[in-house]
Order: sequence, then C-alpha cells, then structure tokens
Amino acid sequence: MACCARFHEMLKAVGGSVTVVSSVAAFAATIGNPAYNASKTGTLGLVRTLGQAWARDGIRVNGLAPGLVDTKMTKITTADPDRLSERLKGIPAGRLGTPGDMAGVALFLASPMAAYVTGQTVAVDGGRTL
Repeated sequence: MACCARFHEMLKAVGGSVTVVSSVAAFAATIGNPAYNASKTGTLGLVRTLGQAWARDGIRVNGLAPGLVDTKMTKITTADPDRLSERLKGIPAGRLGTPGDMAGVALFLASPMAAYVTGQTVAVDGGRTL
C-alpha cells in the first residue's frame, strides 16, 4: 500500500498500472498460517479499493495470485515426493506453476491488452481454486 501510494502521482502522469502480487491463499483458509492468509487476503481488498479509486486517474490496479509455483519458497513441498504428489492431485492442470507462468499474466495485466481491467486479482494456479 505504501509503495502504491508513493508512486501514485508518477503513475497518474503516465497512465500507468500496478500489479500487486498475492497468493491463492487469499481465496481460502490456510490451516496453520493465519498471518500469511490475512496478509494475502488484505491484498484483495487493496487491489479492489485502489482499482476503484485510481481508475479516474487513468491508473489500473490489479493483482496476481500464484498457486503452487516451483520456487525456493515451496521446496519444502516440491522436494518431498509424497507431499508433491498429494498437492498435484488438487491441481487440475496436473503440474506446478513456473515463474514464467506468473510472468505471462503479469505482462498481460501491465499491457494495453488489459486496458479495461482494473480492481481484479487473477488466480494463476492451474485450476486449483476451482
């Protein structure tokens, strides 16, 4: 929020866009990790609120909510074959996300192709939250 506010005038001057990174944890409860869930759920409200408030300034604000992506942060799951197998069962696409999957959606949201999209958070999770 502070970062968005800091750059508001510059974004307004150029008709820019903001993409806030969250997590699919924002869409459902996460057992054993309430602080993480609360922070990610908060980004949904931030994206909606800034998307609405800043649209008249020509600024689009959207969110990206990654699912299970093969990164250093997820190694505790991805490095354990049993845990990984169990998690993949819940992903209709049948695979982990990649940083490239996230980048593609982020590029779309920042591009003119998303000129009429604001206040939305896109789940990029292989269908996990369906």
